[in-house]
Amino acid sequence: MAVIDFDPDRAKLRSVVSALEGGGGSGYDGGMEARVAKLEASVSHIERDVSDLRSEMRQMRADMRQDFRLTWGGIIGVALGLTALLAKGFHWIG
Repeated sequence: MAVIDFDPDRAKLRSVVSALEGGGGSGYDGGMEARVAKLEASVSHIERDVSDLRSEMRQMRADMRQDFRLTWGGIIGVALGLTALLAKGFHWIG
């Protein structure tokens, strides 16, 4: 690990580097396995929730596509109906 000296006080820098390299512990924590297991369980819940959200989004997109087609068809139908009424009212068609 390369250390770049930004602090003019070298004694302070050496103490910080030695604390980082040593870690300050024995390297084994008895509760670490339980905490990792808890994190893994949380991640599996998150993955399940994300997959549920993806499937719901796919369904919403399909529903929106169908709703858009129905709405657009309705707008076109109303526009054609009004055009026909106007044409009949102004005696453009018989």
